[in-house]
Amino acid sequence: MKEELQTLAGQRKYSTGYQDQWLCLTHYPEVEIAESFLDSKDGKELVWDFTLECPRNLKIQIFAVLKEVIHIYKGWTRKEKLLALQRFYQFCVENQVADIETMTLEKEQKFGHELSEHFSENKKSNVFGIIQMSRKILFLQASEINWKQMCGFWNASTFLRNE
Repeated sequence: MKEELQTLAGQRKYSTGYQDQWLCLTHYPEVEIAESFLDSKDGKELVWDFTLECPRNLKIQIFAVLKEVIHIYKGWTRKEKLLALQRFYQFCVENQVADIETMTLEKEQKFGHELSEHFSENKKSNVFGIIQMSRKILFLQASEINWKQMCGFWNASTFLRNE
């Protein structure tokens, strides 16, 4: 892979852009990133299925968060964030969440409830935090501010009257 990345054809083949396909992080197009996953013990966090039946928008959002996580975090923290993101992705697919930014409070609570059945309180809060982290990453990467999401459930007229 290292030699192929030196050629233009190899750079096209190993793009870091989103594609509807399986992704194994040990074959990530950035060699340093790929090599950092070689010492993974069980490898649960390494395989990502972007061929699942769900909205393309959701897959692109998950992929954007995935890329950010693998570039920012290292070691145990990165593995925990990746496993949390996988669980969140699986939840979104199973519960027909089309957009992380507009996910309903009801779905967030359902995700939290499902986590409480499988994890201790400390672990649950770490995994549940993936929603807020994902939204923050998507907000910061957006080319345009999503004012609807930014304002949440605020009543604009009440907000303006208090000014």
